[in-house]
Amino acid sequence: MNEQYASLPIASLIADPDVWPRHSWDEERVALFADLYAANGADSLPPIVVVAQDDRFIVADGWTRARAALLAKLTNLPARVVELPADSDVTEFAYRIALETASAAARPLTNKERRAAVVRLLAWQPRPSDHEIARLAGFAHTTVGRVRKTQDGQAPSKPHRENEPGESHLAEVSAEEIARGLFSGLRKLEDARGISDLIIGDQTARRLADLLVATYGDDALDRATAYKGWFDGAIARLRSRRETE
Repeated sequence: MNEQYASLPIASLIADPDVWPRHSWDEERVALFADLYAANGADSLPPIVVVAQDDRFIVADGWTRARAALLAKLTNLPARVVELPADSDVTEFAYRIALETASAAARPLTNKERRAAVVRLLAWQPRPSDHEIARLAGFAHTTVGRVRKTQDGQAPSKPHRENEPGESHLAEVSAEEIARGLFSGLRKLEDARGISDLIIGDQTARRLADLLVATYGDDALDRATAYKGWFDGAIARLRSRRETE
């Protein structure tokens, strides 16, 4: 494989769910990696692996690191850039890399994820051998043979992932998740108001102001004004939708 190392802008990375062999995030691992990046910088963890196709960089290995880097507010991430061989399908090629690295990862694939990988590999044309599939998916070749018998003549099914975004730039996917987390946090703040708020009035605005000052210092007012603009825009869109319903 032709490959090189580079520092890539995170905004240029593409997260294609069809390349990722896992069915869910390990949130604790994401948080741990984010702390490492925040404390020690982009070189504190091994480079991710991406497949280059034209000006696209498809993440093959390192989804957790990429997501953690976004949460740590990094702009670039070290990557091993693998060139797509001629006449190769980019999704299948990146998926093969993802499986090979997952089989040696500290967090191995679950049995359910490995079986889903076997089913998917059996759908490739030409089909890999049982031994090759077993090597990639981390199953015994006899298990692959049994799955092959059950899958012959059936269309392969995709693993279910909630809110699957389809192919998207990783930054866009993460921004959506962060926004969802923001509103979840605001809801928790609203629910956590104590009896003192009932007596002396709602103190949520004061708490938010204190938090902005603690986070942004002298720039707190500018940040609050920017956030207000986002909310004003969201309110205008929601009102417009309601009027057209």
